[in-house]
Amino acid sequence: MEMNPMILAGFAREDITPKIPVPMSGFDGIRIATGVHDPLYANVMVIKKNEELFVMSVLDLLSIDIELLSSVRSKIESLGMMKGCNVQIMATHTHSGPVGINDTETGIMEGSSYFLGNKDSHYINYVSEKIVQAIKSAVRNLQAQTIKIGKSTVSGISSNRSRKNDEYDNVVLAFEFSSESNEKNLFLRFSCHPTVFDSSNTLISADFPASLYQRYADKYKHTFFINGACGDISTRHTRKSSDFNEIERMGRVLEEVITESLLAPFYEGIFDSFEMHSKWFTIETKKPGNIAELKRKYQKMEEGIEKISVRAELEYAKRQKQRPFLMEAGAVEIQGMKFNFLPVEIYSSLILAHLTENIFFSGFANGYYTYLPDSKAYERGEYEAYMSPFAMGEGERLISKVSKWLKELE
Repeated sequence: MEMNPMILAGFAREDITPKIPVPMSGFDGIRIATGVHDPLYANVMVIKKNEELFVMSVLDLLSIDIELLSSVRSKIESLGMMKGCNVQIMATHTHSGPVGINDTETGIMEGSSYFLGNKDSHYINYVSEKIVQAIKSAVRNLQAQTIKIGKSTVSGISSNRSRKNDEYDNVVLAFEFSSESNEKNLFLRFSCHPTVFDSSNTLISADFPASLYQRYADKYKHTFFINGACGDISTRHTRKSSDFNEIERMGRVLEEVITESLLAPFYEGIFDSFEMHSKWFTIETKKPGNIAELKRKYQKMEEGIEKISVRAELEYAKRQKQRPFLMEAGAVEIQGMKFNFLPVEIYSSLILAHLTENIFFSGFANGYYTYLPDSKAYERGEYEAYMSPFAMGEGERLISKVSKWLKELE
């Protein structure tokens, strides 16, 4: 099959596992890691199209911050490699990684150190340098590619975590890249909180994506996992346990679905179609509550998720005000399949009406501003609505605008 020299792709990864001990991210408190079960990676895919370079990077972390994104973009520009805006960075959202990647001292996330920890500038710079190293390696490995795209659904891995019988996004997408030198790389997209491990775990891990990395290690040089719109999707109602055996079970189930989808691919041929775009959207933050009332309510409550929700409202009320907020949305098209990337945990319920055969949504990208819930979450008083800095109804409005933008890109 004759390759298209106008589009090349290269892949690389770097280990970003933190030194132990380190405070751990996720859940309702800060734990201290006592060891490492599996390494965390910064995976990088570089695309060269018409002499211009583009980067997609996926990190095995809870989230990324605008400071990390800006650091990578600035370093890449200073090296003269590409435009900073051509770099998009995502997180898998593992709850068994380190804290320190988020700025909790300024901006809209000020006051959120009680669950995101304190900013670790040293680790942010370390991860930034690792991403740049991976980009350089991927550039040296640029090659023409053929690609298979598998598409399927999977059950028994995820569900709506608050309303387990609700419809949710359970689509698995698999992109198998094969280079001229016969190197194979796998790029996956699936929506689910990596929370097989619960808050009792003190070992660093990428959670269930790590099982996929290990299971595919002999077949693919690199395996990327991009999380979807999983703000309300997790393993809460599907996991049989919270241990390494369950992670392996989930990896095995996903591997079988992915492998089968690639045997009858949605697309198979030359990788000759790629686009990257970004656009800024305005979203309204919510009106702060009464500080005195929230303090009284917080003091009376017993420990638990409800108390954490009230604390989120209290910390927000102390520091924030209702205002328009600018949010960067990214968009990538690979062989006709479009991905939108937003810096939030998107409720799956928000995007179901906007999904098409070739349009999909992902979160945890190019920043992190907690949840983007639907209006029902506010009406029901769900935890995610308390944690969100955004006003009721803004989720529906933003996704509608982003969906329109994606369709206009055709």
